[in-house]
Amino acid sequence: MKIIDVHGSMEFIKRFKTESLIWSLLNHERIAPLLDFKFTDNSFFLLTEKYSSGSLFDLVKQWESANDPQRLHRIVTFLTDICSGLQYMHSLGIYHGDVKLENCLLSNGRVVLCDFGMANFYSRDTKALIKIPDLSRRILDETVVPSSPYNISTGSSHSYRNSPLSSVANTPTPRSPRSSATASTTSSYNSARLPDTHIGSLPYSSPEILRPNPPALDHLTDSHVSSS
Repeated sequence: MKIIDVHGSMEFIKRFKTESLIWSLLNHERIAPLLDFKFTDNSFFLLTEKYSSGSLFDLVKQWESANDPQRLHRIVTFLTDICSGLQYMHSLGIYHGDVKLENCLLSNGRVVLCDFGMANFYSRDTKALIKIPDLSRRILDETVVPSSPYNISTGSSHSYRNSPLSSVANTPTPRSPRSSATASTTSSYNSARLPDTHIGSLPYSSPEILRPNPPALDHLTDSHVSSS
């Protein structure tokens, strides 16, 4: 179970509803499935399978103190799994945006990708999305009324308006991904930012992402955020 505190903020509700929607579209053996959800004005509850073997981060920490004779073979397997999951996402016109050890869960000696909080669409190609899953339609139809008197406002919040689902959601034309990546933040919280104003986790990011004018976000984003 992933629990996200949205603090009654409409901006956070939109942000994490988009994460839930993108996650619901993914159906691949190397991606943790979204099984069900529950939205309230303060918290989002996202149900997935239980993974009790930890993450690649936990395994790498173990390797620091214990020799594993199968380490090289396992690394090749893990990389193959990660590339398989990413290739599937890219075929749908979606980038993950935060590929790192902590977001690679272990299941029966294999890797499954998780945490799609920075994922978004970079392509409007609908050929791969032959059918919108029922779970995705439920998320689109779900209405969450914010309870907070204030809202963080940014020019870069994720939205499915950027996606092939825009016609389903009946939403306006989106801003370009490049403007989303470079937009400045204005809020009552002294320049508070949503995570996607700097794509990926900074310790894992390549120099390209840290430039004042980073490259447009697309499938190559996943190699940039995990290249260090």
